Amino acid sequence: MDERIRAWLVLTLLPDLGRARINTLIRRFGSPEAILDASEQALTDAGIGALAVHSLLDWRRLAAVDEELRLIEKHGVSLTTILDDDYPANLARMAVPPPLLYYRGTLSPMDEAAVAVIGSRKISRYGRDATHQIVTDLARAGVTIVSGLALGVDAAAHQFALDAEGRTLAVLGTGLASIYPAQHKPLADHVAASGAVLTEVSMTSGPNEGCFPQRNSIIAALSLGVVVIEAAQRSGTSITVGYALEENRSVYAVPGDITRVNSVGTNRLIQDGARLVTCGRDILLDLRDELGRLLDNLPELHDPAEGQPAPLPANLNPVEMAVLDALELDPLSIEVLSVALAERDGGEAPVAQGDLMAALLNLELRGLVRQERGMQFRRMK
Repeated sequence: MDERIRAWLVLTLLPDLGRARINTLIRRFGSPEAILDASEQALTDAGIGALAVHSLLDWRRLAAVDEELRLIEKHGVSLTTILDDDYPANLARMAVPPPLLYYRGTLSPMDEAAVAVIGSRKISRYGRDATHQIVTDLARAGVTIVSGLALGVDAAAHQFALDAEGRTLAVLGTGLASIYPAQHKPLADHVAASGAVLTEVSMTSGPNEGCFPQRNSIIAALSLGVVVIEAAQRSGTSITVGYALEENRSVYAVPGDITRVNSVGTNRLIQDGARLVTCGRDILLDLRDELGRLLDNLPELHDPAEGQPAPLPANLNPVEMAVLDALELDPLSIEVLSVALAERDGGEAPVAQGDLMAALLNLELRGLVRQERGMQFRRMK
């Protein structure tokens, strides 16, 4: 690891500095090495405060750098800084960007076309279905999915992006040597293989209240917009939304059942001006100009208000098309579905039970139909 990286680590590990002061010093001195070589008077003139000046003058006593470097190598971690070409473009435009990022995986210019998907740690079946539908639509369009690797909506967003063979970025509030929550370490490994797991905190930093607001600010700033799927009235998602508004990012919310606690936050966001969305296409339409600039193959989109019908999925056989057309968003039993199909055909040539079950299985495998309890099926979108 070169001396430049060592100098960056010194700055981020020293107490009494933080994002704002480090960025101020970089603008004034031009490099981390120049900051560490600066005189007491020069540091004082930078206006960073007496405690920060004292920390910098005493930096050679910092014993944590060698251990940090050892853990970086052990865990296969890369570093990027605000001065590097591979630093995420959206994050560089943040009001106070993290000076240094630790990451596993790859950072790509494609990640400028990113949308954050966040929500409750106590995800319901409805929340999971909504996350699946929105994330799949976005990932298949080439949008990078950003979330926080937390329980619930976050983990589902990462997994559905991976299932759609898309890119995803997981932003942690802990160090990369201590993945939190621990049960998501395998998921973090999969995310790193198809995107990146990243953080601004040191390798051994564990979970604490101060780290998660910082994590949420990065999630918001990395993205062109933030989608909230299920949230209680008071939750961490409100912090992320606040950062998104500060950074002039779009905010979207999925409406929820008014009788459920986890719908209060999303429904309130809609009342306060967040755009109501029900599928990824709504978001793609809203961000069409920005995404069209960033993505080579953004699918052709039509606003529902323009009267353009949503296209049917390709490669469906006649029975599958009939089943999909007959199904509703509320679950239907096999018997009711059979009657509905027969009524469509005037009672002639009813669909055989075996053909019906095969069609339902294929549609379920494609994510177009979901089986509920008691052999009931409903259309996903």
